[in-house]
Amino acid sequence: MDPSALDLLICSTCGVQYDTTSGLKSCKICDDPRQYVPPSGQSWATLRSLQASPVKYRNVFTTDPENPNLISIQTAPKFAIGQRAFLCLDGSGFGNILWDCITYLDDETIRHINSLGGIRAIVISHPHYFSTSIQWADAFNCDLYISAEDEEWVANRGDGHGLKLWKGKRLFLPSQALDSAQSSDFVAIKTGGHFPGSSVLWWKSAKKLLIADTIMIVPSGLYRVDRPPGTVSYSFMWSYPNYIPLPPDDVHGIWKAIEDIDFEDTHGAFTGQDARGNSKSRIFESAKIIIRALGYPDHPIFQE
Repeated sequence: MDPSALDLLICSTCGVQYDTTSGLKSCKICDDPRQYVPPSGQSWATLRSLQASPVKYRNVFTTDPENPNLISIQTAPKFAIGQRAFLCLDGSGFGNILWDCITYLDDETIRHINSLGGIRAIVISHPHYFSTSIQWADAFNCDLYISAEDEEWVANRGDGHGLKLWKGKRLFLPSQALDSAQSSDFVAIKTGGHFPGSSVLWWKSAKKLLIADTIMIVPSGLYRVDRPPGTVSYSFMWSYPNYIPLPPDDVHGIWKAIEDIDFEDTHGAFTGQDARGNSKSRIFESAKIIIRALGYPDHPIFQE
């Protein structure tokens, strides 16, 4: 890890790292109405302070019980938002993919991931999870993919070489040619909604969709026995902490972005958000339930 990165400021609320060691009064991510500044006010950390903290932060690796090639990575105790990243172990020879990122990074984390084959590419779902992703990309000598629509929220570009602002609706990873759908088992799909560039990651061979909180698995989506009509499995929000829903057309747009792909399971940004089986139809069902509840019973989604 670049020693000069250890003292760069990190927002303690969202975990996003900036490109300066001093002088910041506010975090642009948390000042945005989708996020929040806590009652205690803006505060800052650094990777150095986190590594030396008496709470002894560490990254915990958890293998999915049904697929040993899917490993979640989460910091304990919780720091900032507390999301998990996913390391997708690829058997094709192209290399592993890291979906989303977390703030805490240390030498032990780097060693362990390298023992699993390293990382070929990092793909971030949306700005709330930018974290220290540029440092991860530097540590693993890999590219970092962020939606071009969300460029204004990038707080640290590093030296500019690893950051790739991807355009269009789909990004095929990993492959020798990024526009080659034939050679790619991993596809980032831009859905919009939560942010203009919000995305999900489709793992084709595993029939999995990694959804971050582009689409949020809700508690009623984790139990599927004798579910009464009108029970949602997923939610779609503009702001989760501030409970601001997406407008119906944006919810519909998320569904349209994924309606042509095949998947069974969804894995969200937080521990326990793993919905297995029949996930695609449940997303569609949830979208219709929510749009109707918002007061749009004649929306075009009901014609599909």
